[in-house]
Amino acid sequence: MVFKSKLTSNVMDIEHTLQSSVASSGIKIATLNTWNGLNGKGRLQFGKLETRSERIERLQRQVELLREVDADIILLQEVNPLPFRAHWYAMQLGKKEFNVTCNSGVKLGWGPPYNLNEGLCALIPKGWKCEFLGKFKLSGHFQFSPFRLSQIKSPYLSLQFHEARVAMAVRIWIPKDRASQNPAETTSVLISTAHLHHPPSLSTSNLKLWESEIRPSLSTEERDHLESSFRKSNSRRIKEMDNLGIWLASLRKAGEPMVLGGDFNCEEGSEPYKCLRRKGWTDLWKLRKQPEFSHTWNPSENPLAAKSMNFHFKDADFNERVETALHWLDFSPRRIDYLFAHAPSEMSEVQQTTVFGALGQLNSVHRFGVPNPTLLKEDTLRYTTPEAVSDHYGVVAHFQML
Repeated sequence: MVFKSKLTSNVMDIEHTLQSSVASSGIKIATLNTWNGLNGKGRLQFGKLETRSERIERLQRQVELLREVDADIILLQEVNPLPFRAHWYAMQLGKKEFNVTCNSGVKLGWGPPYNLNEGLCALIPKGWKCEFLGKFKLSGHFQFSPFRLSQIKSPYLSLQFHEARVAMAVRIWIPKDRASQNPAETTSVLISTAHLHHPPSLSTSNLKLWESEIRPSLSTEERDHLESSFRKSNSRRIKEMDNLGIWLASLRKAGEPMVLGGDFNCEEGSEPYKCLRRKGWTDLWKLRKQPEFSHTWNPSENPLAAKSMNFHFKDADFNERVETALHWLDFSPRRIDYLFAHAPSEMSEVQQTTVFGALGQLNSVHRFGVPNPTLLKEDTLRYTTPEAVSDHYGVVAHFQML
């Protein structure tokens, strides 16, 4: 028994050593839409989809989950309010942070909506060398017209009457001790995050629902209004993807790998997704040939995402029937959060599955933050679970350095 106990102990020690070696010679990158919990309705301030106590408890669960994920680099969207919330994440997780504002309304030090100051955040290990490369406006109005003027400088200075979308980028240098072969110098990687325009949209997940149930129940005027909105929204996301790809290519150093994470509000196979793929970006989820069950947005199993039924779409102002149609279309489960990477040189699919450029070997890609809900009643959207941390699920990738 003593021998068996010692043998078991030795095996466990060896396994722990191997796991520590893998962790120390690799890097993890995670992305998560943190959910601002607002419903988009209101002028002086937006309505809330959760109470203050619920928000405090959820954010604490969120931090605990991010500690468990143990990613080196964490990319966050819908961080609200900035800059306070970004500083809070950094303090809780022991990181340094960079943040940029996406939507803040009219601010001159302070202003409406008083509870909206949301944007993007990148969390980086404190000891790593890094360089903030700034933000880039992907879409949003800036015309000299009282109805189209929209400009954002910071959480404290903006004149914004319309939704805007931006991206941010940081260059990091991977420490020598994270590479298994101790390279002569550290490797720089261009890291970026973005949050694209929110639906309405038609996609593979909800097209059947639209054609068979929703479209026939609407008037010609309502159908025309919605179909026009679908086209405009999709065109906007295509333009955003195009602008994003061009901007990152302009920042990139020769031979430098790039990683892009965020909430792109489009599915695999959509035109915005294809736009980025045509620019040479690789979808890491598909690279690892993960199971098709990959939803990062799923109101049918995530109680926080189910609250989107109370979110206000601008196009819903048309009438109540249009609003209902938009909500049911948005209820369709789908994968809209991604980690993309761009290798420093073109490689075949076989090469990519084993070695991914200067980042090394891609060991794993998976979702996190998936709750285990218990349905109370089949005809309601009420769940009993304390586990949901956001209306989205996150995605994390681990690279084993060469």
